[in-house]
Amino acid sequence: MTPYDADAGAVTITFDAGRPVAVDGETVTVAEALLLTGQLARAHGLVDDGASVLAAGAAVVSAARRELAADTGAVRVTLRLGLNRQQRVA
Repeated sequence: MTPYDADAGAVTITFDAGRPVAVDGETVTVAEALLLTGQLARAHGLVDDGASVLAAGAAVVSAARRELAADTGAVRVTLRLGLNRQQRVA
């Protein structure tokens, strides 16, 4: 366990045909996925106060999408200050 583990946040993003369709098991639109993941990134210090929450959300969703081996599946994203790690879960 690192000192940053207490600051970690995690979210599971589910994709279908390459588009985000759920965040932590809740069905969402693409716009909602960007907003929710951006809010999580901001809450964990990964967004400057002046930066757009949607831009941060897009970065999180894009990073998760790159981790998929196919167009459909789920990726668990762990966010920490100074660290962004993804893990395929399905």
